[in-house]
Amino acid sequence: MIPAKLAELVRKIEDSQLISYTFENKQVRFQLFHPGSAKLYSFSAPSDTVHGRSVTADPVRATCSIRLIDLQKRLDIKHERYFPPGDSKLVLTDAQERVTLAYGRRCAEHRWLFSLQGNYPLLSFLMLDLAQVDWEVE
Repeated sequence: MIPAKLAELVRKIEDSQLISYTFENKQVRFQLFHPGSAKLYSFSAPSDTVHGRSVTADPVRATCSIRLIDLQKRLDIKHERYFPPGDSKLVLTDAQERVTLAYGRRCAEHRWLFSLQGNYPLLSFLMLDLAQVDWEVE
């Protein structure tokens, strides 16, 4: 279940710009600038699996929204691990959305895919509990 405060924040800061991100010591940190409110949001979350692209200075290409994907509802589970779907079209969709990061991973260790997506995923990472996401407004 998505914590209410996080769900509210996700709606509130749609179409923000990814400013920067780092991944160090199993911790993802990133900053989003929301042009509508002119506020900077700094996030931190635990993860051991991250996929990111170069951060661009072009505000159009850096524009993204947060997507939270419940992996247990999205993927097949066998032997307590996530498995790809049998349909190759679904596998391609998973690849486009970076859900493939979870293939073969233990479902007890990774429940969510947290993704910053615009025209394509800019930053995606696996995590167990969304309550562990911290953020500050600057």
